[in-house]
Amino acid sequence: MVRDRVARYTQRMGRDRQARRWRQALPPVVLLLGLALPIPAEASPSARLTYVRGKGAEKCPDEAMLRKEVAARLGFDVFFPWARRTVVAEITKEPRGFRARLQILSEDGVVLGVRAIDATSESCSDIAHALALAMSIAVDDFGLDDVPPPAPTEPPPQTPERPAPATAPEAPPSETSPRLPPPPPAEPPLRLSASLGTQVSFEVAPAASVGFLGAFDVRLARRLSIGIEARGDLPAEGEGVETYVIAGSVIPCLHYPSPLFVCAMVTAGDFHETGVGSRPVAMDALYLALGPRVGVEVPLGRRFFVLAHADAAFVLLRHRVDLNGNQVFELPLIAPSFGIGGGVLF
Repeated sequence: MVRDRVARYTQRMGRDRQARRWRQALPPVVLLLGLALPIPAEASPSARLTYVRGKGAEKCPDEAMLRKEVAARLGFDVFFPWARRTVVAEITKEPRGFRARLQILSEDGVVLGVRAIDATSESCSDIAHALALAMSIAVDDFGLDDVPPPAPTEPPPQTPERPAPATAPEAPPSETSPRLPPPPPAEPPLRLSASLGTQVSFEVAPAASVGFLGAFDVRLARRLSIGIEARGDLPAEGEGVETYVIAGSVIPCLHYPSPLFVCAMVTAGDFHETGVGSRPVAMDALYLALGPRVGVEVPLGRRFFVLAHADAAFVLLRHRVDLNGNQVFELPLIAPSFGIGGGVLF
């Protein structure tokens, strides 16, 4: 009986000793297997970033904000100092707004693509948003460098960033290189326009009068213009008299929001009256008025447009018309009119 118990105890001790040996050998085996197995590295597009803010653009968003916005659009950070290709972004101040210039350079410094962006806004954040969007599009078009990220235990070598060439030629990319999307055509700072139209005026004659308008405008910016306008009314008859107005106006306008526009009018000219009957008498008086104009301008293509407007002229000199000692007509305090026309941009 005692001998059987000793045998069983000896066998159990042997099994426990063998189990302890396996537990001690398991961690090194797992470590060796882990080192032997290949670890896949996910490739991601990457490029080096060189960001320059020129004179007058010092308050534009810095490089960190630009990198953050590009990463937010793409869902990952695309800029690393060890990438082969370089993205050169520059913002400069222009007389009217800001200008951004984007270049993609190869490892050898060859220009693969160039894009320029102009903005007439005085806020630098608008051009920065447009530049970030263009950089995101460039990543999709070029693919940039499919470089796998380095292992965490081996930091990448710190190489100095290659500065942008001072006078890099804006040569077109080769036929085998991908191309950036063409930039939208920039509008000239000044544009001229001419228009012709007709209008119906009330209260400036004994009856409603029809007239013709001819205008010449200078578009100072996308939303501002100043022009001169000539007006000639056809004679309108009533109460034994016949009257008409020939005048010119200076009209500054604000074109916002498109297609609406609002103007201020200063008008001066000649008010002509003629008696009708056995004793015709002709007289002239100064016509002077000012007031607002509200209208719409609808473009027809890139050069032509049609317009419609309503005016409210406050007459400053209220001339009276007498016939045979009796007053038959007097210019009103407010003379409304409505007009339509068309024009062309040069």
